[in-house]
Amino acid sequence: YEQVFSDNSYGFRPGRSAHDAIQSVTELYNQGYHYVVDLDLKAYFDTVNHDLLMNFIKQRVTDPWLLHLIRRFLTSGVMNGELFRKTTKGTPQGGNLSPLLANIYLNELDKLLTQRGH
Repeated sequence: YEQVFSDNSYGFRPGRSAHDAIQSVTELYNQGYHYVVDLDLKAYFDTVNHDLLMNFIKQRVTDPWLLHLIRRFLTSGVMNGELFRKTTKGTPQGGNLSPLLANIYLNELDKLLTQRGH
């Protein structure tokens, strides 16, 4: 997925950091751009729509077994104390796969913003 992610996306990306984002913003400012949008989406990992995410993944992944495993990861549930709660949305926070899944989901927003000239 790295090759399809926006060059303007820095969160949870290998070889990219907040310092890289600041450097990019500084370079763009020097080119005449004077507005920056920095987003922190409240409860983002908890609210990812599984069906939309799976549709985005299916655009690049065709292996049914891998798709099944990803869906199982998303719906594996969480423990709240001694109580198990099913998960129907969101990606498990702290899960190794969650940052990648979050970026796959947000990549669609990046594409839309780019199409609109932002």
